[in-house]
Amino acid sequence: MKIFKKSCLLISSFLLVFLFFSCSNPKYINLSKKTSRYFYSQNLNKLMQTDEFKLTILDSNFYKELNVNNEDKLVVSKFLSSLSSNNFINKPEDIPSKPIYKFFIKFSHDKYVINVFNENLVSIFPWDATHEEDYILIEDVPIRYNLFNFANNFFNK
Repeated sequence: MKIFKKSCLLISSFLLVFLFFSCSNPKYINLSKKTSRYFYSQNLNKLMQTDEFKLTILDSNFYKELNVNNEDKLVVSKFLSSLSSNNFINKPEDIPSKPIYKFFIKFSHDKYVINVFNENLVSIFPWDATHEEDYILIEDVPIRYNLFNFANNFFNK
């Protein structure tokens, strides 16, 4: 019985030490705060101006995914450029549980997601986000850059 207690103590000590040191990699611990409500949107906009990317849109009601051609990809960068700081809001309380459309923007080293909840609300975040998403009211965005209308028309071609 004494040996069993010592074995359990040794194993539990080993597990605690292992867990403590395995979680100490600062790469996975992020204590910083998001610097602004448009942190991810600003980063995405910069990347889209300089790097090549692939854009796909998922209709989450039918789970149908389509690739967007180079000409149509400009709508997303124009959308981001048309935003002002007034468009960015805190997370709404009445946010839908599931977006209608999801835009996947894939760079060689990064991947971003734009959730389109309805014609007035979207969110932006990187695939491996460590902070809360950027929430954006898009009711005053020009219609030609409204991502809900764009996705809706894109799937109904």
